[in-house]
Amino acid sequence: MKRLLLIAMIMVLGLPAAAMAQRVDPEVLLARQTTVDQGLFFALANNDMASLTTMRDQGANPNVSLAILGLKVSDVFGAETPILDQPFDPTGWPILHWAVYLGNLDAVKVLLRSGARVNTPDVYGATALHWAAWGGRHSIAKLLLDNGAACLAMDIKRRTAKDWAIMMGQNDMIRLLDARSCKPVPIQDADGDGVADGQDLCPNTPYGAPVDDRGCWVVAYAAFFDFDKSVVKAKYLPYLAEAATVLNNHPDLLVEVQGHTDAVGSADYNYQLGLRRAEAVRKALVNNGVRGDRMSLGSLGESQPLASNSSSAGRARNRRVEMHVAQPGGVASPYPAAPAEQQPIAPPSGDVAPAGQPIAPPSGDVQATIEEDLSDSRILPAAE
Repeated sequence: MKRLLLIAMIMVLGLPAAAMAQRVDPEVLLARQTTVDQGLFFALANNDMASLTTMRDQGANPNVSLAILGLKVSDVFGAETPILDQPFDPTGWPILHWAVYLGNLDAVKVLLRSGARVNTPDVYGATALHWAAWGGRHSIAKLLLDNGAACLAMDIKRRTAKDWAIMMGQNDMIRLLDARSCKPVPIQDADGDGVADGQDLCPNTPYGAPVDDRGCWVVAYAAFFDFDKSVVKAKYLPYLAEAATVLNNHPDLLVEVQGHTDAVGSADYNYQLGLRRAEAVRKALVNNGVRGDRMSLGSLGESQPLASNSSSAGRARNRRVEMHVAQPGGVASPYPAAPAEQQPIAPPSGDVAPAGQPIAPPSGDVQATIEEDLSDSRILPAAE
């Protein structure tokens, strides 16, 4: 059945836009991107390398996770998958982590060639190399190391991949990591997010937070909201629960939740829309146990685009909510300070959700897209 679903996806996605209509609605394009990204996971679950490659060629995001797509583990890998019995939640794993965990060397090759970020940590601070060490995936570990995996990267408990190999008794893996010397990587990366300090526009990002190529933590994407709305769709709440886990792992951290929009509409309206979306994200985080008084609100509206607003894909990338760490003297943001009348809003006092308080699912569940920057120079060499 899943195979038939993949074939149907490929047939639909392969149709030229002109055959559908002269003008393709932007929301249709957004839904198409999400469908391609989901297809990447279904292809991996079925060990279907032909479909995995097709989805890659269709522009699938090689850094996507189930949580971002609003999918459950059982939706893709089945209700009987053994991973559901493990004492960790893999919903927020980048797809590269999944390929490593499953021991699928061919899939790892496809994803690395597609621009998968080899040093992206999950919410536990573990990189793909950690999971290769955990499972004794010797060939995959060599491949990751050859493509820039940082062997001294540490999880949230300050354990390296070698520490994981020792815990699991993976002697071959221990010997491999010892043979590589595992000397400190040549880049300076103070916050350990995989982005060198010289290129990191968001210093002091908490360890375990997934970052983009700028080193910044985007906690909500275009797909999380319907057009011109500020209610987080129910199927994306698990992704915000992952963000809450990162914040709860750093209980003393103060942050600003910062909204951004595209350029459709007036600047004043977009400022308010960005603020409302930041507030919606903040409420979801509070409902997942993060103290409200740790999070201020801010909006830069349409003033700081990441891509051109002339295309639907660019506008989708610009609609986002970011998280920035507060520090003495202000917030560590890569953007200029907002005008005085648009300064971050301090949260009301006492806004704390009781532990375990459930999240009320919002209305609306229209499929859309997630636009992320896919650039990454750490790819496989041409020869295998």
